[in-house]
Amino acid sequence: AEWAGANVQANAIGPGYMKTDMTQVLQDDPAFDGWVRGRTPAGRWGDPEELQGAVVFLASPASDYVNGQILYVDGGMTAVL
Repeated sequence: AEWAGANVQANAIGPGYMKTDMTQVLQDDPAFDGWVRGRTPAGRWGDPEELQGAVVFLASPASDYVNGQILYVDGGMTAVL
């Protein structure tokens, strides 16, 4: 809010559980994988490429009046918490 008048936006992307090398151990754990799939309305892990739309939006003029927001890309998990 302090920098909004200077045309500086401060936003974030809140990713859900994404398939990456760092989460492979969790993906390979049947109990944890089942929990993620069962808890996430999309019923699956996210692909990192699915973050691209949010990145492009927040980096574009389309988000010039968006400030102080977290854009969750989490398959709907936050919506059902």
